[in-house]
Amino acid sequence: MKPRFISVRNDGLGARLRPILNAVALARECDGTFEFSWPDNAGTGSGEALAPAEEIFSQDFIARHHRDGWLDLFDCTRGQGPKRKQFRSHILHKVQIGKILETGHSNSVCHITAFDDLREVLARPDAENVYREAFLALEFSDHIKTAIRAAQKADLSQNTTAIHLRAGDIVEKVHRFSGNYTQWVIPFPLARRLVEREMDKGRDVVIFGQDPVVVQHICDATGAREISAFARDHAFDATQMWFFETCLMARCQQIIAGGASSFSRFPSWIGNVEITNGYHLFDDETALELILTDATDAAPVSDLQKAFSFWAITDTYGQDIAPGDHVACLKKAVQYDPASSLYKLALINALIDTKAFDEASALLSSLIAQET
Repeated sequence: MKPRFISVRNDGLGARLRPILNAVALARECDGTFEFSWPDNAGTGSGEALAPAEEIFSQDFIARHHRDGWLDLFDCTRGQGPKRKQFRSHILHKVQIGKILETGHSNSVCHITAFDDLREVLARPDAENVYREAFLALEFSDHIKTAIRAAQKADLSQNTTAIHLRAGDIVEKVHRFSGNYTQWVIPFPLARRLVEREMDKGRDVVIFGQDPVVVQHICDATGAREISAFARDHAFDATQMWFFETCLMARCQQIIAGGASSFSRFPSWIGNVEITNGYHLFDDETALELILTDATDAAPVSDLQKAFSFWAITDTYGQDIAPGDHVACLKKAVQYDPASSLYKLALINALIDTKAFDEASALLSSLIAQET
């Protein structure tokens, strides 16, 4: 039978659109079909930008490809249960993708697309354009087309570097207590140095960030431009602004971001733009020195940003940092965010590693009292 590709994500905009792009691209390659679900979820990192499908896509596109019924069979959230097992059993991996591309046929009722980069699998000379073509095949509402056209017309130099500064749920909300996705956020002292390096090379820099205070601080210090400056002549809502920003980022010469955030991966795909993990551009000594120098009481950013900076340096470079520096950074993280049990647990472990058992025991007792 002809392959049938579906996307059933329930997280943020970028994390939904990337599997949809894969479904579209694979359907085009194999003469198959694609469908997608679009569940409500107010708790994603996209916040208000995650609008209903009817506001993002054209009505004809929705009629042909939108199927909420898949949610009755599959659950992509964490946890167990039959719907989660169904999801895992149908999700595509690169080996399966290669076989389907080779034969053009499938023995499965459907295949769930994820985040695999098809450019690494497709055996055709112009594979680098696969996501640009898939994006053009999406039929957006007039509301979204307005934002996309504005991004395409914006005055942007060819040698522009985009720097993405994630914050939101990782720095300020749920994931600040879990430690998940730490490397998706570049600490503000490292981000400032990245901007300075790029500008020293003669490149223009545009900062795409979630924390306006951090963005303004870095722009004031370096002369970089923030993305909002490009949208001042437009009265975009949150969803339009998301598409404006990502489509503008797709026009940049390179993208520097943290980890695998879909907000930066999506424009990297559709613009075929090289993306670099900002953490990989620092050795441990340089990164530590920048954090200790810049994440101070005088820095005009929130205490949560300062706490995250000290946490991130230990989580990312911890094995290469001296035990005493490890402890000192985690003490700073706890100082700036005393409500985070994650930082305190990490500090307890670091104290034990330095044989400071009495201090570790006292902090553990205090944490238990705090949490009960």
